[in-house]
Amino acid sequence: MSPEVIIRPSIDTERTKSERDFAITFKYTAVFLGIIEESQMVTGTVKFFNRTKHFGFIAGDDGKDYFVHATGLKPGVSIAEGDKVSFEVVAGDKGPKADKVDKAT
Repeated sequence: MSPEVIIRPSIDTERTKSERDFAITFKYTAVFLGIIEESQMVTGTVKFFNRTKHFGFIAGDDGKDYFVHATGLKPGVSIAEGDKVSFEVVAGDKGPKADKVDKAT
């Protein structure tokens, strides 16, 4: 039996076309290989976020830590230590990374 692959493109206007193409290719390859799950949403608490260096870490409620960069925040969102957030997990250069980070409601 062959694996079923479902492609669900998402609209991403914050990246250039080449960045979107790479992200889409990488994401679907990773999903197909079982490295990451598609659109896995997680909640957690900001461990720290350095506004000068534009990065930090989030402690996920699933027990894992996630790198977060300022480019992974939704427009208009700012985060600080202790904030409850929700985010999408994506594959980063060195492990899982938080993307589309928003404050949890």
